[in-house]
Amino acid sequence: MKINCTQVVIQLSVGLLLALATLMPAESLGKDWLIEPRSFKAEIRQDKPSQRLVLSNGIASRVFYLGHDSVSTLKIINETDQRNLL
Repeated sequence: MKINCTQVVIQLSVGLLLALATLMPAESLGKDWLIEPRSFKAEIRQDKPSQRLVLSNGIASRVFYLGHDSVSTLKIINETDQRNLL
């Protein structure tokens, strides 16, 4: 059975991104994502030449390397201050 790495990465990452969003204090965001959710847009970007996939919810992003046989996390970024959390 062949496993689609992209689908697995997306499924595993959604929970992590939501968990990271709850760990950040509201005052560090400048905006309250619970009151004004439109200012935070979720997106998935894929850069085929560099074999990277980025999942973002506007608060945190996770960058993956998509290899031929493996997937690895390169960065988890706090979008409010661009810190790498790994």
